[in-house]
Amino acid sequence: MPEVMRHYILVDNNEQGMKLHRILDEDGVENRIAPVPQSIQGEYPCGMSVMIGDGLLDKAVASIGRHGAEYYKIVSVEVPFMPNRDRYC
Repeated sequence: MPEVMRHYILVDNNEQGMKLHRILDEDGVENRIAPVPQSIQGEYPCGMSVMIGDGLLDKAVASIGRHGAEYYKIVSVEVPFMPNRDRYC
């Protein structure tokens, strides 16, 4: 199964995550709310993250900086691409 790079913007709480999601949407950075990957769960204060695909990290970081959005940390993880699961409606 091929692997793809996903970037998870970890947040301290759900409110921070929803605000960050809205900011990225407004700036046209494709993103979605996602659980923190199992490989890094337990190390962070909140189980929610904002996930962005490969190639969008620079755009997302610029958007975060422009708006002064708060976040805990950005973690990049290679995950298997699952065609039946990785579809967006």
